Amino acid sequence: MWILALDSATEAGSAALLEDGILRAQILLRRGNTHSKTLLPSVERLLGLAEVSLTDIGAFACTTGPGSFTGLRIGISTVKGLAFGTGKPCYGVSALECQAHLLRGVRGRIVPALDARRDQVYTACFLSNGDKVTRRTPDSLLPVSDLNLDACGEEVYVCGDAADRLKELWPRVQCPAFARTLYAAPAGEIAWQRYSLGIRESEEDLHPVYLRVPQAEETRLKSLKNSDKT
Repeated sequence: MWILALDSATEAGSAALLEDGILRAQILLRRGNTHSKTLLPSVERLLGLAEVSLTDIGAFACTTGPGSFTGLRIGISTVKGLAFGTGKPCYGVSALECQAHLLRGVRGRIVPALDARRDQVYTACFLSNGDKVTRRTPDSLLPVSDLNLDACGEEVYVCGDAADRLKELWPRVQCPAFARTLYAAPAGEIAWQRYSLGIRESEEDLHPVYLRVPQAEETRLKSLKNSDKT
């Protein structure tokens, strides 16, 4: 079965085609936050190069966050539209889980970190036995200063677009270059695992996970708070 997976949680956007959980083709574009202009053309290009039609797709997947608010909305709305139009299932996967999934071949603790600005990161903790990645903590928004990777006893691997920042603070951690970018393929692999277990999800189950109040809402709440004081 073919799965089409999309990622638009960070500056780099990508689309991947998987057949029975095996990656067959993937397109990655890093052109700033222009996913509204590049995501669908990437899908069309990917399907054309792989000689796969949209009717061949058995399920869809995408990252649901945390990450760029605008990017997440674009990716999720695209997958929702494709799933609704074809009547096929669709799966939402944590961007941090996808990032950690890239390092499933290592043994030790995996700490994905995506830049959340304001000297904060979106992060979580996973353990890998060299074959399977297991989540240990939920996705969180934390100040970089709150992390303490020196306290971890085993080998520590960091990944994601904020990995270099963590490497600066904790030089002993491993920081594989290939795992600094988020890709769509892991979302497709994880979706295939769920599908194989008989789990069926639809566009109604697909929602963004922000972990932070949007800037406009934050400004509104501050304004209300200040007005209450007057």
